[in-house]
Amino acid sequence: MAPREIVGDNARVTRLTTLLTLIAAVACRPSTPLEGARPNIVFILADDLGWADVGYQGSSFHTTPRIDALARSGMVFSNSYASSPVCSPTRLSFLTGQNPARHGMTKALHPGVMGGQRGTPVDGPQENEWWEPILQDHLPSSETTIAERLRDGGYRTGLIGKWHLGEPLADEHGFDVTIGTAKLAGPATYFSPYGLGTLPDGPEGEYLTDRITLEAVKFIKESRGRPFFLYLSHFAPHSPWEAKAELIEKHQGRVDPDALQKNPIYAAMIESLDDSVGRIVATLEELGIAGDTLLIFTSDNGALTERWLRRKSKHRTLFEITSNAPLRGGKGKLYEGGLRVPTIVSWPGVIEAGTRCDVPIITTDFYPTFLALAGLPRGDQILDGVDITPLLEGKTSLERDALYFHFPHQTLACGMRKGDEKLVHFFDGRTELYDLGDDPGEENDLAAARSVRAGELKGELFDWLEGIGAVLPVRNPAF
Repeated sequence: MAPREIVGDNARVTRLTTLLTLIAAVACRPSTPLEGARPNIVFILADDLGWADVGYQGSSFHTTPRIDALARSGMVFSNSYASSPVCSPTRLSFLTGQNPARHGMTKALHPGVMGGQRGTPVDGPQENEWWEPILQDHLPSSETTIAERLRDGGYRTGLIGKWHLGEPLADEHGFDVTIGTAKLAGPATYFSPYGLGTLPDGPEGEYLTDRITLEAVKFIKESRGRPFFLYLSHFAPHSPWEAKAELIEKHQGRVDPDALQKNPIYAAMIESLDDSVGRIVATLEELGIAGDTLLIFTSDNGALTERWLRRKSKHRTLFEITSNAPLRGGKGKLYEGGLRVPTIVSWPGVIEAGTRCDVPIITTDFYPTFLALAGLPRGDQILDGVDITPLLEGKTSLERDALYFHFPHQTLACGMRKGDEKLVHFFDGRTELYDLGDDPGEENDLAAARSVRAGELKGELFDWLEGIGAVLPVRNPAF
C-alpha cells in the first residue's frame, strides 16, 4: 500500500504542479495580442496644430496629403485630447503619464514664471482680481519618464526638437540622443542660424522643420538592429510665423478672403510639417521597418486662432492665424478648440487601416500604452493615463470614468468630460455644461436646465482636484 500511496501522492503533486504552471502562464500572458510586441515607437508632436488644421479633418486650405495618407493607413481618434490647452503641461504629461495638475506645471514655461516655489501667493499683484498659482518650473528628476522606462527596457531613445520643460534637459531624463532642445519654448526664427544650444546652425536660410526632420531620419537609420523610441517634437506651426517664400507664394494664390482659414504663412508652415511626416514614413518604408513601427501623430494643444502683433509703428495689428471651427475656442481655453487635437496611430499590418475610434483618449494614455507594447510592467509611478491597446485592436471602450483638465491661469478654469457630458467651471463661480454628442461646438449651455447634474459633476471635479493636490487660484481680498 505504501508504494501505491506514494504514487498517488506524486500524481496529485504532478497534477497540482501542472495546474499552477498553467495558472502562472495565463497570469503572465499578455492581456491583448499587441502587448509585448516591442515595436519601434515614433511619436510626432506638432506644436499648436488644431483639430481642424489638417485635410482629413476637413480643412480645404491647408494641404496635408501625407498626414491624410497616414490617417488612411491607420486609426484616427476623433475625440483625442491634449492634457492641457497650452504647451509645457502637455509635454510633461506625455513624458510622465500624469495629469499636469498633479505636478503643478499648469502653464507654458517662460522666463517670467521660472524660479518660484509651487503654490499660490498669499500676496499677489494688487491690481489683479485673481492670483494665479506659481508653477512647477521644471520636470522633476524624481519622476521616471517614458524615455527612461523604454531605455531601461532595451530601447534606443531620442528627442529631436522642442523640450520646453526647464532644466535639467532631456539628456538627463532618459534620452540617449537629444538635438534641438532648449529649456524654454524655442528659437527666435525658423531660418538658420537658429541659436539653439543643442542644434548646430546649418547653412544660412536652412528651414528648421526640414532640419529636425533630417536629424530624425538620421536617428532612425542609426538605430537599425534594436528597438527605438523617437520623440520628434516639432516647433511648427507655433510662432514665430515664418515659412519658405515659395510656399507662402503658393498658398497666397489660394486665399479666399471669406474663408475661415486663409493665412498663407500658416498654411506654408503646415505644408512643411506635412512634408516631414511623409519623409519619416518614407524612411521607415525604405528601411523595411514600417511594419515593425508604431507611429503616432498628434498635437500639444488646440490652435491659436489670432494674435495682436505690435508693428514698428507701435500700432497693434490683428494677425488672423486659423480657425478651429466647428469647435469653440482655441489655445489657452478649456473649450474643445483648445483641447481636442488631431491624432493618428498607424502600424501597418497590425492596426487596421482606415479605421476611426470615437472613444475619448488623452495625452497621458501614451505612457502606459508604450509600456504595454514594450512588454514592460507599469512600475511604481502613479499613472493617470490608461493603456489604449484594446482600442487599437478594435475594442470600443476603456475602463475610465472621466477626463479631467485644470488651467488656473488666464481663463481661470477647470473641467471634465464624462461620456458626452462636458463641464467647464470658472473659478469666478460660473459653471457651464454641454452635451458634446449633440453639441460638439459647445453652443448650448445646459447648466441651468440640468442644474442638479451640473452640481454632481462639479462635485466630482473638485473631488478629483483635491485628490491629486491641485493648486487653485486665489481671489484678491481687495476685490
